[in-house]
Amino acid sequence: IDINKCIYTCQGHCHYSSTLIQKIRLLATYNIMRSVKLVSELPNLKAVPCNYYVDNHHKYSSPAIIDTNHDDSLIPIIDFSLLSSKDPHQHSKVIQQLGRACQQWGFFMVVNHGIEESLMKELIGVIKEFFLMGEEDKWTYKGEKMFDPIKYGTSFNCTSKDITTYWRDYLKLSLHPQLHCPDQPNNFREVLGEYGEKSRKVARKLLSGIS
Repeated sequence: IDINKCIYTCQGHCHYSSTLIQKIRLLATYNIMRSVKLVSELPNLKAVPCNYYVDNHHKYSSPAIIDTNHDDSLIPIIDFSLLSSKDPHQHSKVIQQLGRACQQWGFFMVVNHGIEESLMKELIGVIKEFFLMGEEDKWTYKGEKMFDPIKYGTSFNCTSKDITTYWRDYLKLSLHPQLHCPDQPNNFREVLGEYGEKSRKVARKLLSGIS
């Protein structure tokens, strides 16, 4: 199969028949194409393939218009450091902000959480290194079950004709109570372990404030 002849583009809707989608899936069957990364690197790919975007967007409600000139329309920001403040007024205020964010928004941004930016950049770096590894090396971590502690995968091999799939390759890891991590890159376990421990402390403190 000529890979380049199997590429199709999207401009508002798919201009090509579903047989092309089937041909690309056939490439995956023969392990010629096994990940979104490989598809994205094809020289003739001009747009995200049709089965990766929602064409019937009109069926979904329009997003609410956000008035950025009003404080109530801004995403809540929680100063994590104030959760440990010895000033009862500051501590009480951030607890109220946290409760209001959960009730009115369901999510919030955390600042001053104490996790070093250098550590987060290092984590992003080793994750990028993992996804740049050879396909065979990555697929040794594919796992067999949904809840395997280490599971590498992709939505590329989805066999359904009607499902809009995610434009992604992924790596799912279980960090607690036991750290599970690929052997490569060499410093992956060390960096992930440190980040997991620190982020878990942040999460526990936030949950304590919410409760």
